[in-house]
Amino acid sequence: MPSFMFSVNGTEFNFTFNFSFAQALDVLEEHFANDKIFGSHTETIIVTCYAILMVLGLCCNLLVCSVILANTKIRSSRNLLVINLNISDIILSVFCMPFTLLVIIRRSWFLGAFLCKLVSFCAGLDHLRVCRHGLCHSC
Repeated sequence: MPSFMFSVNGTEFNFTFNFSFAQALDVLEEHFANDKIFGSHTETIIVTCYAILMVLGLCCNLLVCSVILANTKIRSSRNLLVINLNISDIILSVFCMPFTLLVIIRRSWFLGAFLCKLVSFCAGLDHLRVCRHGLCHSC
């Protein structure tokens, strides 16, 4: 049985564990060997909710953009900001949410380093674009 001793301000602490390091490593290996986090029922609910959010996010934001662009009477600088936010939501719905779903469902990223960096770049660029556009047109 492993034990661990240390001293703080003259007081000695002694911890003894009721398992071996090999048993601890076996438990950790078993825990991380399973790539699934959720059960199949919970996973189905999460995937369904994400799919609904992605489809609604894409359709509703495209609808708002098309309405603003089709009506010349409501084209204003304020509505251009709304279009910018809609494009930002479309980018998030199409490029970021599917990969976020994969990360939620699985424990590890298995799509490679390039795609990991690309998805992070798209999400960061999307937020930067919204902030820059909002700051430039708020003055």
